[in-house]
Amino acid sequence: MDGGRRVLSNVIHSQVDLHREFGGVVPELAARDHLERLPHLLDLALEKAGVQPSDIDLLAVNRGPGLVGCLLVGGLASVRASPRRGRNR
Repeated sequence: MDGGRRVLSNVIHSQVDLHREFGGVVPELAARDHLERLPHLLDLALEKAGVQPSDIDLLAVNRGPGLVGCLLVGGLASVRASPRRGRNR
């Protein structure tokens, strides 16, 4: 966000295809996919925004409700930015 009003970057990765054959979300698969893809997505988001991690004033991460493994991966990934705040979605 720039000035709290303009989104600088928005990247999305869908896991629909990953879980389709199971008819719903498989928590272990979701967490592993988050762990594998999140670092690249963060780098891509920063690149699209034209900023460096040091340019970030605050990072909000989801702390719940959600799948515990996925929340942990997101929390660990957020260590790259400081300060950070956990928020419920």
